Amino acid sequence: ALLSESISLNSTCFIDFDKEKNNQMVFVGSKTEGALLVFAGKLGCSYEEVRKKIPKVSDAPFTSDRKRMSTIVQAAPHSYRIFTKGASEIVLGLCTTIMDASGVQKPLSLQDKHKIDDLIRSLASEGLRTITLAYRDLEAPSEEPQTAESDLCFLGMVGIKDPVRPEVPEAVAQCQRAGLTV
Repeated sequence: ALLSESISLNSTCFIDFDKEKNNQMVFVGSKTEGALLVFAGKLGCSYEEVRKKIPKVSDAPFTSDRKRMSTIVQAAPHSYRIFTKGASEIVLGLCTTIMDASGVQKPLSLQDKHKIDDLIRSLASEGLRTITLAYRDLEAPSEEPQTAESDLCFLGMVGIKDPVRPEVPEAVAQCQRAGLTV
């Protein structure tokens, strides 16, 4: 449930359907976030229902400098939670605990970090970009997301294959015609 909540709440994207294109799914916002919302749906989660139930308090949008984004939500009447997602090497560095397969939070060991680093390298070698999802419970909502991005709990990591940009095939063909190996 935490993974699905993280995906659903730490996002500004939503999914629409283009009636002129046979009800084709359209992401309004980031395509990466849209892909994550589809993944949450495959996990049995309705991002719209999660967003209705759990109010956002504040957020820190993704920037290329920070390579991550965070959202603080009100998890219960007097408790708050920060969800962070972003470049795996950055977000992993902010984590001190890890959620195990049974849902128990435990210290993030050096061995855990090595396994995750190996997985990042493995997925990158397959052409996938990795995104790590993490969270932490907060006592008060007054913390700005940037200052609350520490002592996070590693929830999981996804590998995303970015589509080839439309101009790339022609650029590669031009290089090959010029005798370059691409």
